[in-house]
Amino acid sequence: MTDSERTDLGHEIRRYILENPEIVLEAVLKLQQQEEMAEAEQGRAQIDLFSSELFDDKNSWSGGNLNGDITMVEFFDYRCGFCRRSQDIIDELIASDGNIRLVLKEFPILGEDSEFASRIAVSVLQLAGRPAYKRVHDMLITHRGAFDQEVIVEAAELAGLSPEILSEQMYEDSATGILTANHTLALELGINGTPAYVIGGRLVNGFNELEQLRDVVAEERVWQN
Repeated sequence: MTDSERTDLGHEIRRYILENPEIVLEAVLKLQQQEEMAEAEQGRAQIDLFSSELFDDKNSWSGGNLNGDITMVEFFDYRCGFCRRSQDIIDELIASDGNIRLVLKEFPILGEDSEFASRIAVSVLQLAGRPAYKRVHDMLITHRGAFDQEVIVEAAELAGLSPEILSEQMYEDSATGILTANHTLALELGINGTPAYVIGGRLVNGFNELEQLRDVVAEERVWQN
């Protein structure tokens, strides 16, 4: 192709684009779609790499349908307003679906109160088990005001523990290790805010309404099959 022909071709391409500007939008949307697909594939690979830490961690509470076909892992902070708003949505999702296993991971990132509350929760799970943890979790996620000694007393009562034993456990290496492991896992997955969810093989960041989460669950079921 000569320089003149190359110039003429460039003019023709430019003219065609100006006369059909929608093809630019189509190209941009196609590129975005390809980038999103690549990002999703990378996310799935990372989730698969850390599947044991996500789905089989004995130091994290699990509930819902323990034999469910979809596992949903929630990273949350007890000081997070959107996590508080999500509580009823998650409960409704689990109850109405009936086939989702829920895993809760404390991810305190909003200061000392957040860590204090998370230490209460993980210590209750260690000392008193799953049912006690859920009672305490529901109290902590809806709590307004400071997280202080009075909250420890209330949590201890809900869990059937003495406040002294609970307070001691909160700062044991085992409790600290759980929170450290959760932070490390979140970092590996690219999670830096709350709430964040791993639903099946998909990472979902931020607050989502009930129907949005239902759509993700449905899509993951199709993906798995």
